[in-house]
Amino acid sequence: MYSTADLDELTQRKRVLQQQIALTREHCASFATEIARPLALIDRARAQWKRVSPVVKLATIPLALLLFRGRARVRARIRFLQGAWRWMPVVLGVARWARASRPVS
Repeated sequence: MYSTADLDELTQRKRVLQQQIALTREHCASFATEIARPLALIDRARAQWKRVSPVVKLATIPLALLLFRGRARVRARIRFLQGAWRWMPVVLGVARWARASRPVS
């Protein structure tokens, strides 16, 4: 039905395409590991925060207010927190996506 030359050409194209797909998969995997590093740090911090007693969690608010009172850098820190707060939906969305993409064990 098809000539051998045509079939050989299609076979060669298929091999090239498979190599390109494999290379793209490797790139995606390396990018995913780069993205997962900060998420792993956030996940560990969250797990440690869950272990802390609720009383201690409530005590951190007044302690933080006492610590930051009267300092000139408070405004800069508030600006930083406002900027971080702006990106929080993106961070939480990525965290939800990462949690949903984990294999269930």
